[in-house]
Amino acid sequence: MEFIAKTLRKTHVINALAADRAARIPGAEVQMRQNLRQSADKAIELIDKYSKDSSILQKLQTLRHERLAHREIAGVVTGTKLPTRRSSPSIKICQS
Repeated sequence: MEFIAKTLRKTHVINALAADRAARIPGAEVQMRQNLRQSADKAIELIDKYSKDSSILQKLQTLRHERLAHREIAGVVTGTKLPTRRSSPSIKICQS
């Protein structure tokens, strides 16, 4: 979580995100940057708050891990076996 906060504090990260999003909406980059900065500041504030109290941070991480551990992946749902890194090291994801 500290890495996320550290990254969000970097102005060039917010500028890049704003430019990417605003590319679809001409003239919106300034407003997009301001909105993203506000959202980043709120996220940083929460991260700092929970980082100070390690027991709360531990509870949040445990909750996150439990939720991620109970997600079903497509291969399990459909009954197909998904390739692993060991069995298929040359798999490439292609976008069409």
